[in-house]
Amino acid sequence: MPTAKTRRIRKRPDPDAAHDFAHVEQRLLAAIERLLQDGRKFGSLTVEQLAREAGIGRATFYLYFRDKGELVQRLMRRLTDEVAQSAGGWFRAGGDVDRTSMKYALHGIIGTFKRHQAVLVAMTDMAPFDPVVAEAHAQMMDELCRLSRKAIGQVKRDGRATQFAGPDLADLLTWSIELYCSRFIARYDGRRLDALIDLVAQVCDRSIFASGES
Repeated sequence: MPTAKTRRIRKRPDPDAAHDFAHVEQRLLAAIERLLQDGRKFGSLTVEQLAREAGIGRATFYLYFRDKGELVQRLMRRLTDEVAQSAGGWFRAGGDVDRTSMKYALHGIIGTFKRHQAVLVAMTDMAPFDPVVAEAHAQMMDELCRLSRKAIGQVKRDGRATQFAGPDLADLLTWSIELYCSRFIARYDGRRLDALIDLVAQVCDRSIFASGES
């Protein structure tokens, strides 16, 4: 039977503790990034190692998360929100869906994946073995594909799209960008990252927009 101490450790934070939760989450994310940069594999890290690197107690970790899988799941929900926000008008209801807004969106999306590459690495490590993380990844991609379909659908309704523009193209481009970033984004910085974004923008432009359209 759980003791009073165990029950306290497993208690979920109340709404007034939202700031504390965000602080703990941020410290854990920074800890993951440092450990991965040192060449560690996320799947081999223990809760004790993560908590120690983050400068928090093991009990504090379990106050907010059941296990590493739930930590990755929460971080992926945060990543989804940040990617959607970073896309600006391209993903926003009533926003602009032209070439300029698309390129701005790609800068935001790929830049966000770059900033949070630790989350992508952790997800890649855990998803094959953790159905909760795999489901969180599927939910993230479903949401990003939905937003991409909506944007490309608006281009098509405006009569500015290629014959290929449609839901399948939206899904293909969204998955291609995310998969490439999850595998290779750590290699890109500075001008090389800008060049990658320009390349992706060219591919998306030629796939989505009819020649001569803006």
